Amino acid sequence: MEPGSTSRTNLALVSAICAGPIVLAKADILNGKVCTCSPGFEDQLNGANYQEAIVQRDGNVITGKGPAAALEFGYTILETLGYDASNLRQGMQYNYLINVEATKASKR
Repeated sequence: MEPGSTSRTNLALVSAICAGPIVLAKADILNGKVCTCSPGFEDQLNGANYQEAIVQRDGNVITGKGPAAALEFGYTILETLGYDASNLRQGMQYNYLINVEATKASKR
């Protein structure tokens, strides 16, 4: 996809994780969009509104921070496409993981 391509505005869903959002920024897909990426690449997201988060969704664009965000990134994509990811989250013990980590953090 070339920067400035008119097809980028008609995309149903665009997603990138880790350093991948850099490609979206170079194609002007992130222009004015809230996004996230792997630490250290923020300055390469020209025109984007970088936010510190595991996953960010802004309209049809979903970005993820890095490898540790893979599960939440995938669930967010599924939910954006209209699927209920709650059973998958439960079956993969994702909710348990989040609760355990929250408990650990509150004890620090």
